[in-house]
Amino acid sequence: MCLLPGCGLHITTFVFLLVMLPVVDASAETSTVINLAASLKQKATEWDQELCAAEGACKPRRDFQPEFNIRLPKINKEDKCSPDDGFEKETCLRGLSSGLYQFRVFLEYLQESLSISETPPVKYIWPTTENLASSLMSMMQNSKTVTPLDPDNADFYSKKLASYSNWQKILIQHVILQKYISFMEKIVGAFRYM
Repeated sequence: MCLLPGCGLHITTFVFLLVMLPVVDASAETSTVINLAASLKQKATEWDQELCAAEGACKPRRDFQPEFNIRLPKINKEDKCSPDDGFEKETCLRGLSSGLYQFRVFLEYLQESLSISETPPVKYIWPTTENLASSLMSMMQNSKTVTPLDPDNADFYSKKLASYSNWQKILIQHVILQKYISFMEKIVGAFRYM
């Protein structure tokens, strides 16, 4: 996917350049974060659409609503990422960074299990997300407050995800992608107030 007509600048190159750009000032850093989050959201949306089109299983039947016993990261009121919640930059950055790091086990699951034909390869979703989380942490005054998923929960979720098969596997991939897309939207939205 070329970002500009006839330019030869593809999304892969664009994401790589965003990650490699040195931070010059706060506005450049903010732009980098917004662009990277928007790019990750776009890729995840494309993967989700391709998964749903190929498998035709993303919409569960009315008579069957699967229940997955997993808790995906999300932004809550306590994260104070919007004016309605009493926006606080440091608290918001902590919530966003922590959430991205907590996505790790789920994104690694996608890297191993999602089989779609796309570019850039889905194997880059966690490393690129980790770069985004690091960028957010660098904007914090006290990055030691960021909390990744604890090892016991990561192990539990890893085993739980590995236990899914067939249609469950497709639906859980869809659910993870949907929550990830929503999280990226929250990052872009929060940066309107930073």
